Amino acid sequence: MIGDRVARRWTPGLVLRIGLADGSFGYGRLLGSPEAAFYDYRSREAETPVERIVGQPVAFRLLVHHSILSRWAAVGSAPLEPELQHPGRYFHQDIADASRCT
Repeated sequence: MIGDRVARRWTPGLVLRIGLADGSFGYGRLLGSPEAAFYDYRSREAETPVERIVGQPVAFRLLVHHSILSRWAAVGSAPLEPELQHPGRYFHQDIADASRCT
C-alpha cells in the first residue's frame, strides 16, 4: 500500500520518501534488489508528485538493506527507464585480504 511504513516486497520502480534531519524529504527508487537510485531532489512537502520526482536526475545508486522497506514511506511507482534497468557497477575489496577485489 502506498504511503505506509509496513514491510513490503521489493518492487522495482517503487518510489520512496526519506525524511531528512532538516525536515525536508529526499527520494529514492527501488531498482533490481538490493540496488536503489537516489534523486538529486529535495522537497519540503511530503506530497510531491511521483512524476516530478522521477523526472529529476539520479544523483547516485547504492546497494541498500531490505530494512528500508519498513523505514521509508512508499509514495508511488513508475516503470524504470532503460538506464535504470541494468545493474550498476561496484567495487568490492575483501576486508580480510586486500588482494581480493571484485
